[in-house]
Amino acid sequence: FACMMDGNQINSVAGVLKSYFRKLNEPLFSEEYFDQFMNITNIGENVEFVAKAHDIVRQWSEPHIVVTRYLFSFLNDLSQYSEETQMDPYNIAICFGPTLCPIPEGKDLVQHTNLVNDLIKNFLIFCDDIFHDDIDGPLYIRTDGLDAGHDDQVQEDVTKDTNEDQPKLQPEEAVALYDYKSGTANELSFNKGDKLLLFSKANDHWWKGRKDEVNGLIPAQYVQISGLDEVQEDFLTEKKQTENATKPREDEDYEPIVTEMMSFKSNRNLWEQRENKTLERPKKNIMQPPNPVTA
Repeated sequence: FACMMDGNQINSVAGVLKSYFRKLNEPLFSEEYFDQFMNITNIGENVEFVAKAHDIVRQWSEPHIVVTRYLFSFLNDLSQYSEETQMDPYNIAICFGPTLCPIPEGKDLVQHTNLVNDLIKNFLIFCDDIFHDDIDGPLYIRTDGLDAGHDDQVQEDVTKDTNEDQPKLQPEEAVALYDYKSGTANELSFNKGDKLLLFSKANDHWWKGRKDEVNGLIPAQYVQISGLDEVQEDFLTEKKQTENATKPREDEDYEPIVTEMMSFKSNRNLWEQRENKTLERPKKNIMQPPNPVTA
């Protein structure tokens, strides 16, 4: 989401996420376990609910558990910003309940709708306790890509990298592609067009860097390393020279390729007129340059 500046883009991605889970052949909370979940939803003690929910989840396959664990960890993180988004655990449960745990046919919709919402809300709140088994699979990383403890460690690393007593790395110059307002004390704020120095990658999403003699974390999707345009221009120039060198001259004689094979790239006439089996020699395929690394 870091590179999405338009709210409509975020809404589209959220819609795709819900659509994916809605169209699964079998929902995350399938009909097979529906009654078991409904029976534990109204348990008054949270500890007892967590224990019983964990026992039910352990009956699932590991891929099923990994996907559900990741999703609820994300939704739990999202709920931490309810003051800004108005999406507290219960409101999120109302949005995702019908998708993740549809009510089977023949069940009372009025009675079970509230139970389903409560179930999803409790899974969201207690997800870390329910999914505490050590199962190999992707783990959701909290917002900003780093938790508080690791964030402090990265800040220490930034200081070490720029300390005069340490061997200095050659920093990369970069330009800000968008405005960015820091979310924590360890991040740097900047405006579009600002010049930044990048020392090294903290992870796939963040650079350790500096702006105006202040060290901190810089989101990778918001900056572009200077000189990339020149590299791209050199690549295109070399590509053009290669094309000119390999392009056959107009007066050059060459024999057409004769083939018995038809393919999906053959045009309709070749399929309809199989007696014409002579194809023109295809031009050499030149690899297209990769898109520049931008946000």
